[in-house]
Amino acid sequence: MRLRKSHVIRFLERKSGVWERLTIDECAEEVVNLLDDPSFQETPESQRIFRNLALGAHVRSALRQDPRTSKMTISIAAKDGVVTLAGLIDVTQEAKDATDIATKVDGVKELESRLRVAGPARTLHMEG
Repeated sequence: MRLRKSHVIRFLERKSGVWERLTIDECAEEVVNLLDDPSFQETPESQRIFRNLALGAHVRSALRQDPRTSKMTISIAAKDGVVTLAGLIDVTQEAKDATDIATKVDGVKELESRLRVAGPARTLHMEG
């Protein structure tokens, strides 16, 4: 769970029942205290979500670092080692380059490619 300002405010309301103005040090202390709150503890589900996000970020990084795929604007999703690449790529780009790079990333067990090559732009001529 991502810590947001609203969590701190709700926590303070629960704790004191009143709105308080906090110094930065007091706020930092409250945030540290939230770490002991059970709703902020790691769970197997939160660890799985984090692993999925990390794997997606590693795949995106690998694609950005390779000149063949660095300009691709695609969607990357990861779930339990299965990575899905989706989106439209330019006719000058190769979907195989993206899939080859992504499959080499540590942690990728399976890859689903939903990449489609965008056709050349067509000009519509209307008469009348």
